[in-house]
Amino acid sequence: MVVLACRDSIAGAEAARVIQDEARFVAGDDGSSSCRVCCLRVDMESFESVRTFADAFARLNLPLHILVHNAGLMPAPYERTRDGHERHMQVNVLSPVLLTRLLFRALRGEDDGSNTAGADEGALLEKNAAARVVFVTSAAHRFTYPEGVRLSRQTDTHHQASRANHDPMRAYGESKLCVLFLAKIFACACEASRAPRQRRVAFFAAHPGAIVTKGSERARLESGGWRGAALHAIGRPFLKTAEAGAASVAFCCVARFEAEEDASSEEKDGKNSFFLKNGAYVVNCDAARASRFVERDVRLARRACRFAITATNAFPETRNDAFAEQLANGAYGA
Repeated sequence: MVVLACRDSIAGAEAARVIQDEARFVAGDDGSSSCRVCCLRVDMESFESVRTFADAFARLNLPLHILVHNAGLMPAPYERTRDGHERHMQVNVLSPVLLTRLLFRALRGEDDGSNTAGADEGALLEKNAAARVVFVTSAAHRFTYPEGVRLSRQTDTHHQASRANHDPMRAYGESKLCVLFLAKIFACACEASRAPRQRRVAFFAAHPGAIVTKGSERARLESGGWRGAALHAIGRPFLKTAEAGAASVAFCCVARFEAEEDASSEEKDGKNSFFLKNGAYVVNCDAARASRFVERDVRLARRACRFAITATNAFPETRNDAFAEQLANGAYGA
């Protein structure tokens, strides 16, 4: 079962229909395809909407194996959300973190009976197969603000830009840098805090590449300025299709990763192209090096994670969850 989280319910329902039709065509199906797709509404600019979506998903009583944070805000003019956060930061970072937290028990298999004593060994192994969380990032994380992520030195809160000093491209890059930090640090912290019978959860950050979409065209016209126009003119012949851009995200959903116990020594030595390290940055279906901030600045990464967790402690479900415990236990530094 695939659940699409969409802001536009009508467009989401149409996308679900198209996916099901394509699945039937590829399978040469007679109409009895097992591919099931549905759409649930969510607005990532609202924490309350994210919580409503999580509640609606829980009522479906489905296991959760893969969570892809594909929704995102391209470079846009300055705005604050109703929750008081800069719009890029909430849509691209904080709401995905909140959704991950609200669904984390399902990702770890705690809501589907996978930890029940006496369960059939084969069923238990299947249910405990690693889940995946994939953040969609961008090579634009290299074009963030000079300090990487603008956080208060005293409180690790996000420095709120004003309309006068807001740079849409840098704000977008900052948010995409944050999700790289999240994938890398969450991968370590969640594995370290996992109980023996809990399902593993792997985290990845995938860059789909430069793609022509309605969002990218809008961003170029509204916020790109001369830089956007120049990049658009030079790069358009080399842009990917949406299908090609989705390849790296899909790869993260199926690739083997280092924490899997049955991974071969060849895979763990990095000789197999279908093997990824937990927390990897993926470009063109392969692990890649990110910016100097991601590769070297562990302190900034931990601060960004502390900020994201603190900012999403908005509901009773998150105040004492696994991420809150990790924060209290010092998993993200002090």
